[in-house]
This record gives sequence, structure tokens and C-alpha cells, in this order.
Amino acid sequence: MLERHDFVPDFILPTASGVPTRFFGVAPGTLSLLALTPPGVPIDPPPPGIQLFVIHNRPPASDTSDTSDTSDNSKRANMAHRTTFIDSEARIWNLCAGRQRARALLLSENLRVLDIFGPDSSRWSAAIRRSIKERPPTQALPHAPILLIPNALDAVFCDRLVDTWASSGHAESGVEISSDGGRSHKLISALKRRQDHVVTDQQLLQQLTERVARRVKPELSKAFAFDATRFEGFKIGRYQASDHGYFRRHRDNLSPATLHRRFALSLNLNDAYDGGELVFPEYSARYRPAKGGAIVFSCSLLHEAAAVTRGQRYVLVSFMYRAQDGRAKTPPGS
Repeated sequence: MLERHDFVPDFILPTASGVPTRFFGVAPGTLSLLALTPPGVPIDPPPPGIQLFVIHNRPPASDTSDTSDTSDNSKRANMAHRTTFIDSEARIWNLCAGRQRARALLLSENLRVLDIFGPDSSRWSAAIRRSIKERPPTQALPHAPILLIPNALDAVFCDRLVDTWASSGHAESGVEISSDGGRSHKLISALKRRQDHVVTDQQLLQQLTERVARRVKPELSKAFAFDATRFEGFKIGRYQASDHGYFRRHRDNLSPATLHRRFALSLNLNDAYDGGELVFPEYSARYRPAKGGAIVFSCSLLHEAAAVTRGQRYVLVSFMYRAQDGRAKTPPGS
């Protein structure tokens, strides 16, 4: 059974509406409460800014909406971001609560157990407030487990890539989602606003591969003991201030077509913009490398590209893996 300072593992369970949902796919990178209760147990909304996840050990007898245990409209509004899972086999329940009839775990931004409450759900909200108030201050500057590589590409080559984006065609970039019982690629501006050029010119691909192999791979091997032998192609992307270009919080390896991905490469190609930082909310950290600078990070990390507020941000994107990781067929544009 989980104790303080343990990490909550990833899991896939159906939500109250019956849709299989992966915890790491909806975990928000903010403080959250994981409440384990039988159906029908009232849960007061947690303090503002804290996401609520509920795990029931059996399906509710009736109304399966995520706000079914709230008693009035104001509570329903406060519970708008609640996610309810049904753990009929009690696999996650046993891991998190054991044989207790109810329990709640206060989780940090990176899903570590900060505090444990229960079984009286009426006291959880007050206990959360006390726990947050007593939380020790951060002793060091926040830093995510990433690799920063300055001058991974020289300025002239960066300019060439930006020119390639402008002269060789580009298109709005979408996201891969569950749709009609399968996976499909969709343009969803609420999640992503970026225009991409997929590099297909063989000479340019060769030059990119050689440079990344010389300047990124050795650092990746040294820092993370990972020997990348494959790149998932290269994309040149543009985020622009005119539509507040961004890519909302996500992980890069959660779908069947992206499970092979091990490390992501994000390489800035220009400087003339504001905003646009690469943000890692699980670690309260954000980064903006100089032109030609790269960030390499595990595809399991929750991250987002913050909105560009002035100018245009150009970025080179790729993913690294090994031959034995077994790349699946990737939906077009993902």
C-alpha cells in the first residue's frame, strides 16, 4: 500500500462514462487529490487549484456523470475538473488504499504522495489546507530532469531551416486522439497551434542526422546512459504570436503509435520572440534555450510549449529511440 513519499504509478481504468483513460494522460502537473471511495460517498471540493481524481471500487448504481455525488449547482461548478475512474478489479484500489473503505492521497505536481487522509471524507478539504500550509518551501531553483545543449546547431544552419520552412511548404499540425474506437489525427486548436514543415529533402535530412548524431547523441549517452540509434524524422515548426501559438500539456509516448519514443529533441532556431518557453509543470520549471540550443528530455515527462506573445518561434523537433524499441506506424502529421 502506498505511503508518504511514494510515487503513484501510471494506470489505465475506465472513467464513469466507460472510456478507458490513462492516468498519466490526464494527470495535470499541479497539486491533486486522489480520492478512493465507494460510490455515493460525498466529497467536498478541494481548495482552488487542486485537481480531483476519484477511484470507485465498483460502478455507481445510477448516474455515472463525474459530478454525480455533488448536491448543488455551485458544487457542480467547482467539480468541473473532476475525473472519476472505476476500478472494478480493485487493482489500483488495493495498491493505494489496501483494505480501507476510503482514503485520499494528496499528490505533488509529479505525482508523489505528500499526505494521506481518511477515511472520513468530510475532513479531507480542511486536512488539505493544513497540509499545504505546512508544506516546506522549495530549497533550490526548480529544475526538470532534462538535458540542455547549447549550440547544437550553428546560427547559419538555423537560418537555413527557417528559410526551408518558409519556402518548402508547411501545414497546421494536429494531435493524435482516440476517435470512433481507434486513433486518428485531428486539428484541435484548443490543444495545439503550430504550423509544421516535415523535412523530406534527403540532403537536408542527412545533414541534420549527422549534426544531431555528433552534437546530441554523445551528451544523451553520457547523461542518461541511452544509446539512440533511430530518429523519428525531423519537423520544423512555427509558433506565432498572432494566434498565440502553443502546445498544451501532453506526454509524447502515450499512444500505440508513439510507445517507441524514448527521448524528445526540441531545438530553438531563432531568438526574436517573447513567450514560447518549454514548460515542465511536474517540476515547476521552464526553459528557453538561445538560438541553436537544444533541450532533450524523456518522452514520459509532462510538458507544454507556452504561448508565443510576440513575434514567431521556430523550432526543430524530433524523437529518438532504438531499433529494438519497435516503432509502430505513426498517423500522418503526428
